[in-house]
Amino acid sequence: MNIDNFAFDQVANTLAKQFDSMYYVDIESGNFAEFFHSKMLSGLNLPEKGNDFFSFLYEQAKRTVHPSDLDYVLSLIDREKLLKKLSENNSSLRFVLDGNIMHVCHFSILCDDKKHILGCIKNIESEFAEREEQEKLLQSAERLMRLDELTGIKNKNAFSERVTEIDEMINSNDNVPEFAVIMCDINNLKQINDTRGHSFGDEAIQKACRMICDIFEESSVYRIGGDEFVVILTGNDFTNRESLLATLKKESETNGRFRTGPVVACGMAKYNPGVDRNF
Repeated sequence: MNIDNFAFDQVANTLAKQFDSMYYVDIESGNFAEFFHSKMLSGLNLPEKGNDFFSFLYEQAKRTVHPSDLDYVLSLIDREKLLKKLSENNSSLRFVLDGNIMHVCHFSILCDDKKHILGCIKNIESEFAEREEQEKLLQSAERLMRLDELTGIKNKNAFSERVTEIDEMINSNDNVPEFAVIMCDINNLKQINDTRGHSFGDEAIQKACRMICDIFEESSVYRIGGDEFVVILTGNDFTNRESLLATLKKESETNGRFRTGPVVACGMAKYNPGVDRNF
């Protein structure tokens, strides 16, 4: 296949800024010619032209595509399938070059004459890394939205979300696991804040949180207000709920008697399947 030098230079110079490889392919015959490839692909010794683009693509895929993506890519190396995917514009995959994994994007562009396509490869590793970092930051921000800053346990937002999930299971007649709810609040927290300062009040909240979490170690504990905590008892904590609640009450009583720690008032309610219609 012959390409006019002027056309070659114009296309290559324009697209070299956007892509790392580009082939001009005759759809009917499979003949192809390379416009250019970047330094990224120089070690592959790619041919400048050939007469069976799809066989060439198949062999190159086996050399470069990450094993996890290979079956999918090989399944698409067919003229009819490739033409159908033109409307999807591009697909992302991973190359393995010199032992390094690199994310790339493959574009198949139909030329105006409807007889040729441009097969293009673009390195998107930096874009992928940036997107991955943004996703991590988003996940971190979403996680922080569900955590109580003072105690590190789940907060009111997380509790509200969990209540919604449980209500949806109940209302849809799903198999709702057995659970019970314990409400706790710290006695005399306002007095502690007023007489000894908020730093002592914060310390009392943290100590109460540790006490509750240590007793109900298999359940989710939420701080839903200044001195209020909720425990959703599941698993062994649900099975042993009466004895664990008694332990919490006894520790609180001891703390109050000897002034060795926070005093927590608490009460429990058990979910009754078929009777209770919401949380």
